[in-house]
Amino acid sequence: MELKLSLDGSHALIKKLEDATMLANKALLRALRRIGLRLQRTMMGKVSDDLLKVRTGNLRRAIFYRVEGREQESLVRVGVDLTKAIYGRIQNVGGEIRPVRSKFLTIPLGPNLTGSGVMRVSAREFIANPSSIGFVRSFVTRNKTAIMGVLPSGQVQPVFALVRSVRIRPTGYIERSLADDLLFIEHELDEAAAEVAKDLTSAE
Repeated sequence: MELKLSLDGSHALIKKLEDATMLANKALLRALRRIGLRLQRTMMGKVSDDLLKVRTGNLRRAIFYRVEGREQESLVRVGVDLTKAIYGRIQNVGGEIRPVRSKFLTIPLGPNLTGSGVMRVSAREFIANPSSIGFVRSFVTRNKTAIMGVLPSGQVQPVFALVRSVRIRPTGYIERSLADDLLFIEHELDEAAAEVAKDLTSAE
């Protein structure tokens, strides 16, 4: 007694499944690239205008997206390169900054800031060379709350504030960007699914 199974159509079915998988992966990767680019631009807008005042632009330049395609899954990563903007995470979630190697954080003040709020020289540089920003000498106040500079006229101005810690408020620029683009993401994924269905129908 013997049992015979005829699977003449199996190769065609396997081929259709392979074609469907290939089409789906290609359509998904295209959609993920569009989604990644959109999220990157939205996040750059958040840190440039809506939530944070631009000073150096480092955080904006550190925002990236990368699409990764694998055999069983494809994904898009959108985030901040912390090697380019080490404060990118704390700007998003908030937190407290404390000094690591000294007793105080040095916060630059008016004479030591550019028009866009960027520090001109560090506290160490200023103490070593006050003339770098127009002062003749520097000193620390008795209560250790500021580093002062003395101008050639004899006028004294605070150049750095000395503080034990700084509290950074959360901006949520990553979560807000995702919320703003959620409808766009859903649309792109729906379009990718429709594209695959259309290609499969036309191939029959």
